[in-house]
Amino acid sequence: MNAERIERMIARAYEAHAMNVVEPPRNMYVNDRGELLHKDRAGEYYEATAENNGHTGAEIIRYIREGLEWPKDTPYLNSWNLKLGGFSWCGAFAAWCDIELRSDLRKKVLPSTYRLWEHCRGTEREIPLDQIQRGDIVVIGKKTSKRWGQHITRAVEVTPTHVLTIEGNAHGRLGDGSWGEGVVTRRRPFKGHQEGRESWIMFAYRFTDEDYQ
Repeated sequence: MNAERIERMIARAYEAHAMNVVEPPRNMYVNDRGELLHKDRAGEYYEATAENNGHTGAEIIRYIREGLEWPKDTPYLNSWNLKLGGFSWCGAFAAWCDIELRSDLRKKVLPSTYRLWEHCRGTEREIPLDQIQRGDIVVIGKKTSKRWGQHITRAVEVTPTHVLTIEGNAHGRLGDGSWGEGVVTRRRPFKGHQEGRESWIMFAYRFTDEDYQ
């Protein structure tokens, strides 16, 4: 991949990271208007306020839906939260960062671990794990995951045991340095270097020059 293109992509990811984009707290949901709703114990929804973290979460809608011109009927909305506009958005964030990638790949392939696996496996886009480089797509999973993995990240730095990633819809270091869920940085281990119940790197992909606009 073109080195200048990689740096533009990584810079875009870090711009979002610096904004401290966070996932709504547990039982908080963002609707189509970017408003945060709270679900009480009875299963009823009501509008969140500053007192119950009403200031968080709207950045997700703005960055992913507006940045990618994401359609409301996208298949990558969480089905359990579909009516409220919730996103399963790790791959959507990775796609948003790589804005120069062909639109059909950003919107139909990159946001899904399964579609990435189907599109890239057995082609030059599938990268051996010992050849991961800055900017590559890194898919995370564990023993209980589907065989195509469960979470999509971007590689920033590579060591013999770990890859430093930037990713969305995950727990890690937020832009202010605190630990939380949103646009974060993480140290993702290669298999054999994970600790406890930690997930590990399963696959890596790199789109080719012909995949770019």
